[in-house]
Amino acid sequence: MKTTQEPVPRVGKLSREEFLETYLRRNRPVVLTDVLRHWPAFEKWTPEYLKQVGGETEVTVHYNDQASFFDWYVHHEKRVDVKLPFRDFVDRLLSEEDAREYYMTEYRVRTIAEALLDDLDFSDYFDADKEPYEPMLFLGRDTMMPLHYHGKMEAFLCQLQGEKRVTLYAPKDYSNLYPGKWHKRYPLFSRIDGRRILAGDVDVQRFPRFPRAEPIVIDLHPGDMLYIPLHWWHLTCAAGYQVNVSHFFRARLPQWNFPVPGFPMLAREAMLKASSLFGTPASSDYD
Repeated sequence: MKTTQEPVPRVGKLSREEFLETYLRRNRPVVLTDVLRHWPAFEKWTPEYLKQVGGETEVTVHYNDQASFFDWYVHHEKRVDVKLPFRDFVDRLLSEEDAREYYMTEYRVRTIAEALLDDLDFSDYFDADKEPYEPMLFLGRDTMMPLHYHGKMEAFLCQLQGEKRVTLYAPKDYSNLYPGKWHKRYPLFSRIDGRRILAGDVDVQRFPRFPRAEPIVIDLHPGDMLYIPLHWWHLTCAAGYQVNVSHFFRARLPQWNFPVPGFPMLAREAMLKASSLFGTPASSDYD
């Protein structure tokens, strides 16, 4: 896959003001290479430690017999979830047999074990006592997260174990990536299967604007933290066993991109609030 954009910078630890001024306020992604290495989780979160701490806690894990989580996210009728003890889930990932068919995504760390939160530290860039704080665990083997963007949230993607490749697209590629309709289910996901993107065989008869999109490819290594600005598209895939934690936080209005996807997202917000008011709550579908 050809990369046509400038690479995302890789820098060491920045002060909070440097990060805010140079990256967050300018909607620029960046990889921070010297933050996670000081977290207890970086050294401690081996499979054995996770099994010890998470133990028999029952967790819900996504399942697809073709390991297609594009189908799981975009085609609601194909969704299957499996409940099992967290310890058993980790064992299943380590066994390698059929492991890629299971994927834990955006799973609240605290619901597995409160003690795991003590191993994370976002305090360099985020005040947990002033804003909602809910780190999410992504845990799997040979997994792929479909191409999507966040409608009102920004994120730190923190790679703790394993390697992950992230393909980013700037908000200007919104129409080239064929998002779902703003008023339908799953508006934040592309209608293009990420497996086809990575294989270089997207159907350009069906998606004629896709060749105009300009990808940025980033390889994340253990200890890397990627800042994903609001409305930046991202497709992630991992080879082998991988553990990452993502922290999502609400973007301020100056970070929103207009006219798209800002206006469609504002319209969706209004629709969701109206639905709630009239007693028919709707899902925000992965903000």
